[in-house]
Amino acid sequence: MRSSSGFYSLYLFILLLFISLGIGGYFYSSSKYQNDKVASHISSQMLLYENAIKEIVRVCFEKYDFNRCQKLDLSLGDRFWGGAIAKKRGELIIIDLSIEHQNPLTSLIDRTSKREIWKIK
Repeated sequence: MRSSSGFYSLYLFILLLFISLGIGGYFYSSSKYQNDKVASHISSQMLLYENAIKEIVRVCFEKYDFNRCQKLDLSLGDRFWGGAIAKKRGELIIIDLSIEHQNPLTSLIDRTSKREIWKIK
């Protein structure tokens, strides 16, 4: 039995389809891996900046009065911004920390915030 040349083009089309799907899947997974790696780095960097802002607020309260340190806005590098807002409630100081970062891959803004409660000594 003899097969026609039309069947060969069908097999060639299926083979090319599987090759293109494999290459597309590779590029998708590699870009997803790179995005996860960048997100992990941003998360750890934001944690370090959060600790740095807490230390800046603590030093500000030690050197200056409450009114001067009530609101702090900081530029923490090329794509990081941070700030702290403090409120006094009796013998407690409530500090709201905020850090923002612009993701270089997606151009989206990642934000983290934390509330600290300190007792006045």
